[in-house]
Amino acid sequence: MNKDKNELTKKELRESLVKLGTSKEEADLFNTRDQLIAMIKVKSKEKVSSLKETESPAERRELKNKYTTKVDIMREKLANQSKIRIKLPLEGKEQVGVVKRVCELSKETLKNMNLTMSEKNKFDTVHISGAVEPVTLNGYRTFVPKGIYFEVPEQVADSLDEADRNTSSAGKDILFDRFDEETGRTVKESMT
Repeated sequence: MNKDKNELTKKELRESLVKLGTSKEEADLFNTRDQLIAMIKVKSKEKVSSLKETESPAERRELKNKYTTKVDIMREKLANQSKIRIKLPLEGKEQVGVVKRVCELSKETLKNMNLTMSEKNKFDTVHISGAVEPVTLNGYRTFVPKGIYFEVPEQVADSLDEADRNTSSAGKDILFDRFDEETGRTVKESMT
């Protein structure tokens, strides 16, 4: 059955999940093949491996010995993560942001090197002009330009998403037109 699961479509995986006792509505909530396969394994009492890769203690020691600072470790960690294209909106009269990926190597050395895309992503970003959003993780700072699509590591995208959610929810508990659960009306209506 394991061999078949990897070849099945999402629709077929959902049908398998329904056969194992999950309601059709619950099965429709899963969006990816990995989620569906994991739920099928849970329902059929198979061992489920984590969907996220984890570091072994040996890998962590090797990484710690390889780099001297947390910044170097974070730079390497972000370089190895999958990239996500995001676009941050401009605010007011901001201009489109421009950043440049730089490296400590000379241009001549870089031209002679045949770098893959993942190796090119290991370079730091430097703010050139326009509006940018700085993101700092464990001391490693990167700049995300506003107003254009830009590829960032998954952890940077998550950090920007969390900051946006926090900003949009900030102060909602003190709004004058918030819903008061005790009275069943808005605070504004309760005051009048």
